[in-house]
Amino acid sequence: MIDDQALILIQAICLINGFACFAWGVMAYPLAIAPHASRIYSLANAHVFIGVFLTSLRADYNNYLTWQIADFFTLSGFYLLRYATQRLFKQPTTAKYDGGFVLLACCVSLLFSPEPSSDHTLGLIFSIFSALVFFLLSLDLYRNAQSMTSRKSAVFLASPIILLAGIFAFRACFLLIFGQNASPYTAINTHEAIPMLWFYLLLALLINCTMIGAAIMRLILKVRQYANNDPLTQTLNRRAAFREIAQLQAATPHQPFAVLLIDLDHFKHVNDTLGHDAGDKALIVTSRLFEQNLTSNDLLCRYGGEEFLIYLNNASPEQAHSLAETLLHTLANTPFTWLDSCTILSASIGLAHSSQTDSFTDLIHKADLAMYQAKAAGRNCIRSI
Repeated sequence: MIDDQALILIQAICLINGFACFAWGVMAYPLAIAPHASRIYSLANAHVFIGVFLTSLRADYNNYLTWQIADFFTLSGFYLLRYATQRLFKQPTTAKYDGGFVLLACCVSLLFSPEPSSDHTLGLIFSIFSALVFFLLSLDLYRNAQSMTSRKSAVFLASPIILLAGIFAFRACFLLIFGQNASPYTAINTHEAIPMLWFYLLLALLINCTMIGAAIMRLILKVRQYANNDPLTQTLNRRAAFREIAQLQAATPHQPFAVLLIDLDHFKHVNDTLGHDAGDKALIVTSRLFEQNLTSNDLLCRYGGEEFLIYLNNASPEQAHSLAETLLHTLANTPFTWLDSCTILSASIGLAHSSQTDSFTDLIHKADLAMYQAKAAGRNCIRSI
């Protein structure tokens, strides 16, 4: 017979997972917020809901449905959480390996009979594989969050999942040490199981709150990317580039710097003869070629139309001129192909290097004048001021 308090907690856990399943479903359809990941998060909560519900029936039914299959649903729900998180951050998935872990756990659990005497052994298997998936999930969250935000924010986001991994690892050790004596604490329908049920309640809340936090972080970063990046080339736009340059100069006020202002030659001819789709593709290809020749300290932005700006931090005049020559050489040796047409792109480059009295605005003006001098000199060349 199931304990009354345990029954209330089980109902609360099922309610939380059921509501989370519905909420993630709404995020997938019709809100379309990370729809693929949200759909999988919804499915994960549905699996956990089914698993907990079937587990609660063990007091009345001892069969594979309420034991091994119940654990399978709950455990697969945990692994689906990891798959959804990988989809959320658009990372390579480990679904095949994770599916192998779930199948391994099921195969091992099938070696034991579905009855209370096997409770501690089945609980041990479940705890080990649960600790593993939450540990792996915490690593996924930390790595992805760290690549987008600060290290502290990444630790904060991953810490609830690390806590869950630690609790499941502790439970596995507890069952391993105390064996059959721990059985009253592994069942979820007894009075002794109330602390564990509170843990499951916390588990359902923590997981979904953490995943919602990850989804919101991803959404904010996507909005920020749209605000900062040129939608075509995905380089920085002018406003974002100027802001980053101001921050760089504030951090290193005495370092020399240089500005290259680059205008693609006769670009209107590309648009007129090959079409605007070809022109867009040419801009994308050009930006990628430029990026390949820059260091992590340099900054590239689409300045406007067919113009690009490159900011070189801590660069000498010789280094800036050498880079400009490299860019022209790269363009000349990388024909742009569109359908059956092949075009050699070229550019006019204006170069300006800082002096002690020059501000970034002054250098932009000088680079602009130098670029027009390069155009007047016949294009496909470099001029500096």
